[in-house]
Amino acid sequence: MLFDGKRAQILDSVDVIVSGGGVGGVACAVALAESGRKVAVVERRGTLGWEIGRARRVFLDLARASESSKVVSEMHRRLVEQGAHKKGVIHAPIAELVFDHMLVERRIEPIFHAWPVAVAKDGSALRGLVVGAKEGYGLIEASAIVETDESGRLVDTALRTPIDQNPVRRSFVLSGTDIDAVTTGLERGAFDHLMERDQIKIRPIDYGFIQVDVHMTQPDYAERERAFPGAVRRTIDALRACDAAFAAAGIVYIADDEWGGPTYTLREGTATADHSSLGALLTDVNGSIEDRALSAGDLGFHDGVVLAGPWLPSVIKASNSEEVAVLNRICLGEAAARFVETIHESCSIRN
Repeated sequence: MLFDGKRAQILDSVDVIVSGGGVGGVACAVALAESGRKVAVVERRGTLGWEIGRARRVFLDLARASESSKVVSEMHRRLVEQGAHKKGVIHAPIAELVFDHMLVERRIEPIFHAWPVAVAKDGSALRGLVVGAKEGYGLIEASAIVETDESGRLVDTALRTPIDQNPVRRSFVLSGTDIDAVTTGLERGAFDHLMERDQIKIRPIDYGFIQVDVHMTQPDYAERERAFPGAVRRTIDALRACDAAFAAAGIVYIADDEWGGPTYTLREGTATADHSSLGALLTDVNGSIEDRALSAGDLGFHDGVVLAGPWLPSVIKASNSEEVAVLNRICLGEAAARFVETIHESCSIRN
């Protein structure tokens, strides 16, 4: 196969390629492997489940969503066994290890520090995916591709409708705080004015650690990167001035990634015509998580690629809180795997 005038090396041959190694990509890959498929996951970072590990979206009550998703149930069980899920808070570094083990045990191959470049075809037949890595370009052969990544590199720009971006949050973790005093202050509303004024959120994690989420208002990612260190300094100064509980606070971790949700949604006409049930999405109703049906018609399908990312209209509508937004990525990945099974029943499974 030629790419930009050069012959692309064949890197691997699998049944399904999952683009994106976030929690949705992990769920999709796990569900596909359970059905006997050989799966590769293409991830531009060096770890899986970036929403939890890199962006620190760790305040998830997985137990409440376990009945809606087999993969959520497995994640919850494994994290509890490792002591990494307490009172609805996930210990992010252990979560990354758990995700790794879930793939390794199923012989799923993660391809880290790699980017999807182009869908490869022989005529109208899907050939696979050209990926870019440090070593150059290469082809992964496959009979199916699922796009789960938040950026949606495989989503044609003509299919995108821009939407107002959710508030972008970057997080850091403090130690040296009086955790009991902070918890009591939060319950009494002592920090409400500070949090509203400075657009921050203060949340105790465990073992004396506090996570602080800072809302970034700069429109461009590079601008937010430049502005974040200054925002961290100002926030810590404001916390120390606000209450003696933060007097000895010091930074122990700064999240590698930011969290903000999709910047576009798919336009009409990309949904599949199939409306068979694939599972459930979750939504927040007065503080309780409830199910809503997820059908094949909620997914997209274009140019041979199953489109199953957080930019789907149905997912955006259902994800009315940060917690369900993360959980819905897992539910969606699982549903995408079921959809692949329905449209590729005739594909042979490699041993």
